[in-house]
Amino acid sequence: MKQEKPKSSEEPSILKKPQMIHYIEPHSFSAKQPTLASMGQSSKNLTRGQALADLVTKFGGSWTFISLFAVFLIVWIIINVWITRTYSDMIVHDPFPFILLNLMLSCLAALQAPIILMSQNREAERDRARAILDYVINRRAEWEVENMQQDLDEIKILIKNLCVDRGLPTRIKLIKRKLKKKAKK
Repeated sequence: MKQEKPKSSEEPSILKKPQMIHYIEPHSFSAKQPTLASMGQSSKNLTRGQALADLVTKFGGSWTFISLFAVFLIVWIIINVWITRTYSDMIVHDPFPFILLNLMLSCLAALQAPIILMSQNREAERDRARAILDYVINRRAEWEVENMQQDLDEIKILIKNLCVDRGLPTRIKLIKRKLKKKAKK
């Protein structure tokens, strides 16, 4: 749809192009709607490491993981306290301060944190891509609304000119007077 301005000297302010730093011209819109896949953010484009990071993050941030890990910790503590009290002379596995357990927890945190950060970085990239798509869609909608508004303004001007040419305002005034007279009677 070609964008034309009304030929009247009364150009409405809504028809003026907004002053923006990054104005996307309407002709830059493609006929096809942009998608995350077209911007390279599809789940099909993942490397093995990225897919694994997403799986670890999904499982590591779930209630299942928290529950299983809590059970593991409680079982570890109970077994080690029981072994220490029962067989204190023969076997010393991981007595009370549970240094081996602390080491395992530290290693788990050291490995899990960067994996979660990788997944969060990818999620941030997807969010940026979605924001760009939203912006493009909003600009397209704004452009279409501006075109419709321009068309409506042109129609208003045409109707106004048509009414003035045919003398309709005087006819309308006559009809109003007749209605007022009938209402008084």
